[in-house]
Amino acid sequence: MVSHLNWAVCYYFLAGIMKNIRIIIFLSSLGIILLLGNAGQVFAHATPTTYEPEASAVLEKVPGRVRIHFSERIEPKASSIIIFGPDGSHADNTLPTVDLIDSHFFSIGTKDAGEGIYAVSWQVVSADDGHFTKGAFIFSVGKETSSAEVIDSRNTFSVIHSSTITEGIMVWIELLGQAILFGCLISLFFWRRLINRFGDELSPFVGTYRNRFSSAIVLGVFLILVGTFSYVLLQSNHLAELQNTNFADGFNSFSGTVAGSFALYRALVAVSFFAAFLGIRKRIFAQNSFQWKEGVLFLLLFLIFIMRARVSHAAASQFYPMFSIAINFAHLVFKNAWVGSLLAVGFLLFPLLKQSEKTPILLNNLLSKFLSVALGIVGITGVYIVWLHLKTPSNILTTDWGMRFIPLLIGATVLIALRLFHQVIIEKLGRKRTWFRFSFPLETIVGILVLFFSSILIITTPPLNQKLLEKTATNQGATIILTEHELQHIFISIKDEQTKKPIEVTDIVVTLFNEEKGIGPIVAETQKRDKGEYVLPIKFFSPPGTWKMQIVARRPHTYDANAEFRINYPNEFNQRNNVETREFGIFEGLLFLLALGNIVFSWMLYRISRTSRNAFDSIANPASIAHSLVIPKYTHWIISFAVVFIILVASWGVYNSLITKNIVPCPHSAHGSHSGVAPCSSY
Repeated sequence: MVSHLNWAVCYYFLAGIMKNIRIIIFLSSLGIILLLGNAGQVFAHATPTTYEPEASAVLEKVPGRVRIHFSERIEPKASSIIIFGPDGSHADNTLPTVDLIDSHFFSIGTKDAGEGIYAVSWQVVSADDGHFTKGAFIFSVGKETSSAEVIDSRNTFSVIHSSTITEGIMVWIELLGQAILFGCLISLFFWRRLINRFGDELSPFVGTYRNRFSSAIVLGVFLILVGTFSYVLLQSNHLAELQNTNFADGFNSFSGTVAGSFALYRALVAVSFFAAFLGIRKRIFAQNSFQWKEGVLFLLLFLIFIMRARVSHAAASQFYPMFSIAINFAHLVFKNAWVGSLLAVGFLLFPLLKQSEKTPILLNNLLSKFLSVALGIVGITGVYIVWLHLKTPSNILTTDWGMRFIPLLIGATVLIALRLFHQVIIEKLGRKRTWFRFSFPLETIVGILVLFFSSILIITTPPLNQKLLEKTATNQGATIILTEHELQHIFISIKDEQTKKPIEVTDIVVTLFNEEKGIGPIVAETQKRDKGEYVLPIKFFSPPGTWKMQIVARRPHTYDANAEFRINYPNEFNQRNNVETREFGIFEGLLFLLALGNIVFSWMLYRISRTSRNAFDSIANPASIAHSLVIPKYTHWIISFAVVFIILVASWGVYNSLITKNIVPCPHSAHGSHSGVAPCSSY
């Protein structure tokens, strides 16, 4: 795969500095075909699903190999497994390898280091997006593991996902650069329509537009280069720290991964884009209609979007990954086109039109028509992505992906509301056009924020496909519910038997027994989340076997509620499906209705724009309606940014207060790590 990509990228990069545009288009098309041809080889965040031998297993002899099955495929050159024997010496005798048939399996040979507890420490890089995961588990050889040893060794049961906010910012910078480039190309269509209608009035601005356009292209390419190279350097340094090696070795390892190499390829495509633009710049500005030579610029941008879509969680899905990549590609294209067109109109075109009374309203109409189409495509593809990754509505508040999807959903809703305001209130009804000087910058800033929230979601692990434990018991008018969640914790809910609403309890006492192993009683520490809700880490259920779990819920002014459960660990926990299957249910039905409503809504906005355009064309003197559209100035942008910033700070304060009160069910530690085999990623 990598050799194919190297050839494709080198070919079109060399062609980018050639004068023959046909060769550029041909070789860029070849690069796209090669990328799509290898789409099935990319996957996502790697989370362990099974250990061989099992965690806390008691064995008669040392196994020949230790194998770990991950939820995603593994990059062998950037991953490692180390086994420590009872005396602390290395108990591995081969290099770790990825299974040739199924690269979800990562294994290493072992050697006999005597009886006792063996600790397995692993660190892997996903072959999807380059995210790092590390963790550890133990097993025993030759003797039963005592209760004290189990308690002492619990800290070895951990999984840490190493996604950081810095990584998200690097992705955001790159996406912003891509949006600027795409917005510049879209602005050409708007500019030509304006020139064709108001050529005499706009002729003094032609030179200024060309200079601003070229400067924006330079800025967009610069941001892509900053985002991609910073991402590679950041991840290389992080990998070097994990592997206790120098930066050069870390860079060499990470640049050979799918995520690292694709980031460098995107940087090369950006340079080729700039070279191609320099080659055809005069021809672009000399024409008043679209020329086929401009297609090379769109083609190179699409190549960047395809590589970005390939390195994503959509590619990791086992549910038609090629189709999911295509949907993600379309979503990226029109999401960046939406934000990019707002930036281009706001900073390229509107400043040039302050002295013209005829063009602002027409420009806003052209933008509205385009964004109504973009809204329809972004909405449909977005619904599919949510369905693909979220899986069930319960994952919204119980997983990192769900929690980080909420601000994105809020931002998208605000963005759609502002677009509705511009197309209906301002454009169609002609009211409060002076608000436009603040509402348009606000829409642009919210669009940039949506890109940022998307970047955070890109680096976040979606919920895994799994069947979770759930048990209930009723006592003294209270129902006690045990539910396993994505975080590898048991959530204990105490609800009223009749109303099914959470009831207040003073505290709960959880006592564990493993009668087969002679372990117990162990009083397990729980943490309160909300009224009548507590959480218990699954790591307390070790070693494997049948555990008796007694719960006493102490309630004020009434009898305590008691319950007893028997749990077979680990057989009843985290039963992830190797093959992802989907069924049409209520959740899918609601998403389908949402997609259908989005189509109707975008069609309505498009019809409004067409009606407004027809009315505008029928007016002999458009200046009579255009003068009331107040174009934003820099002060309006600053005020709008300040408003958004204050709202974000207030929202962040509320979010932090919720975490402080232990209401949010997916908290992060100070270093972003999670105890237990937890597929949450941190940032």
